[in-house]
Amino acid sequence: MRRMRARTLVLDERRVDALRARFVRALADERRIVRVEALCRLGDTLVHGAKERFGACDPFFVLVHRRLPIVITRAAVDRLRASLQAVWPPTVEVIAAVFRAAGADARLEELPPGEDELPGLGVRVEAFDCDGRVVVALVPADRDVDVRKLGCDSVSPADVPPFPFTGSKVVLDSSLLPEPTVWLEAGSERHVVGVAPSQLLQIVDAQTGDLVVEA
Repeated sequence: MRRMRARTLVLDERRVDALRARFVRALADERRIVRVEALCRLGDTLVHGAKERFGACDPFFVLVHRRLPIVITRAAVDRLRASLQAVWPPTVEVIAAVFRAAGADARLEELPPGEDELPGLGVRVEAFDCDGRVVVALVPADRDVDVRKLGCDSVSPADVPPFPFTGSKVVLDSSLLPEPTVWLEAGSERHVVGVAPSQLLQIVDAQTGDLVVEA
């Protein structure tokens, strides 16, 4: 048996169709997410935790890291994915689930304590009672909505409905369209999601228009 350092993986034997892995642990401390459901960096954090036998199992993939090969099994990845799904608070997970279901190339992040600066251009969400119907306006965070542009005879502020604003008329300000990514609050003041405006349009079933007060 070839011995390796304890921070990787111990292999009993090599086979053409499978690798028999004995001591496996998946991601002890790397818990960041690049996209809503993507796994981030794999490497030094693949270390042994519990003596668990997986028997003969097909490798999920093999990664050459520094001088030592790292074998990541499907079982290890499944356990990692299950642990990551429990990271977000319930209100944030509801929004994350919407983006996952849509297959969006989105990025969900938690802002560090004491920080309120977004990673990019922010989107403010405002709702209005427009002639008896709720209209949701998505505008740049540093701009104000010109209610006259909503085209309503009677307009007043309203509570923002739950994301993705189902049943409401949603309008995204056209000035957001050229941006590669826009960021909006995702279930709490500390959580934000970044997504391309074109994908956001589809997810919230929005139309575009000129909504902001002229500078």
